[in-house]
Amino acid sequence: MNKIYRTFIITAFCLGLAIAMACTPAVTRPVKDDIAPRETEDIVPPPDIEPEEPVEIKDDPPVTPEVSDSLLTMTFGEGIIPPTFERLDDGDRPTYDWGEFDWGERGPEEFDRTRPVTGGTATIYLFRNFMDDVAAEMVRLNPFGGADGQGRRFFTVTDSTHRRLEFSLPARAFRANGRRITSLDFVEMWSRFIKSRPAQGLALFRNVQGIEEFLSGKNPLIHGFSAEDENTIRIRFAQPDPLAFHRLNSSRLIGGPFMLGAYYTSESSGAQMKLLPNPNSLVDTAFLAECVVRMGGDPAPLVAFVTGQYSAVTLYSATDIAAARREYIDINVSNGSGASMHRLPSDRYFLACRNENDQVCRFLHGVANGADLLRHVGAEGEAITSVTTRIGPTIPRGGISVPQLPVPFTLIYRNDDPISKTVAEKLSADLNRAGLSSETAGLNTEQYENALVRGNYDGAIGWVSETVLENTTEQLHLASMWFADETDPRVRLRDYREIPLFSINSYILLKDGVYLHNGRLTGIWVRP
Repeated sequence: MNKIYRTFIITAFCLGLAIAMACTPAVTRPVKDDIAPRETEDIVPPPDIEPEEPVEIKDDPPVTPEVSDSLLTMTFGEGIIPPTFERLDDGDRPTYDWGEFDWGERGPEEFDRTRPVTGGTATIYLFRNFMDDVAAEMVRLNPFGGADGQGRRFFTVTDSTHRRLEFSLPARAFRANGRRITSLDFVEMWSRFIKSRPAQGLALFRNVQGIEEFLSGKNPLIHGFSAEDENTIRIRFAQPDPLAFHRLNSSRLIGGPFMLGAYYTSESSGAQMKLLPNPNSLVDTAFLAECVVRMGGDPAPLVAFVTGQYSAVTLYSATDIAAARREYIDINVSNGSGASMHRLPSDRYFLACRNENDQVCRFLHGVANGADLLRHVGAEGEAITSVTTRIGPTIPRGGISVPQLPVPFTLIYRNDDPISKTVAEKLSADLNRAGLSSETAGLNTEQYENALVRGNYDGAIGWVSETVLENTTEQLHLASMWFADETDPRVRLRDYREIPLFSINSYILLKDGVYLHNGRLTGIWVRP
């Protein structure tokens, strides 16, 4: 009996021990990380490196709150599946991975010519004497993934309050020439940008500590910029700015000099520059092996296009657009090639009145007729009633006596934009005819922006891309550069500070065998 009892006790003890061990979680020892090789300056990262994910925003309220009613809500995001490419050894055409694509009743052979391939060269002619926002997209990089924040980021926000912002660069960020780029490079290049483009610099970095003293020459440095370490940038603000992130969410923050875009400028001579693909870029593939950009100055771009001097030309003249549709699209031209034409984003032109005399601004509004000026420019487009909205309030014209000014009314414009020049000359002539003495001043980019900042003008011809209709960042920049930070278009229109003129349609004409991937100039490619 005692033997049976002892056996029972031992069995119960073993069973209890087994149950206890089964309920106890296993403890694993951490595996020691392998020691990573030391980074060197000559290591070039592959172009598909992803930036680190953002950390949680700390302490103060985040710097990206809801935008006020006076600013329109952004509505971007196309969800485009990026293509993949493969170069075949047998010389056949590259293959394309369409992802989940519904062909419907059409077979893939119908889309054959739209498959981008790498290689080839192209020469692009721009009607303006500089790379405008559409063309500059080729050499710029969206810092936070674009207007909707869904693209590939370069900067990661690691700290964010109404008084400061902190960005982190990718661990290994390289320029097109293979040089590593650090936070100190950004601080130095932003300072240079603000010097050369003061109005745009203030639009980006409004309220940054020391920026006003820097622009006035009182201080050689901008105290609000600091490089915390090689990969961390901190921006401090002189006063709380809940819209700071919206101001900075622009590809202008990382422009061409940074050499981080899909292409970079390898040579520049006068009105011509050569772009090469950037092997270290974090953006989409640059398909061309080389791209030459010619900026303005050609009196007959269509003739040069037909004779094969240009692979693509941008057009705004209604006459040229009509001729392209009638004579060059989908038919053989003299060099044996066909052509196609694509719509680019429209530009919205306006007049910003700065004169302190309200009567002058009201009189200017009565004389500046957008439809009449558009006809004089000879462009395809329409008169507008507001810059930032498609339908604005109707502001009565006329009924204002001619104001008396001690000096002529000074109207400034960008002399590298042919449309601004035509508008300024026509409007000045109309003002003189109406009894108000006026004069025009054609300025280059730096002179024009310095005039905007210093305020030594009465009126300024300006324009913005139609993206301003939906993009909060562009609306803030418009208000900063031309309207003393007044973001409410109703107030600007009521006070006759914003005088809307017209929008123009611009197009790009492509010779046969040249295409635009996703409809963007960055995606230009050439069929072999």
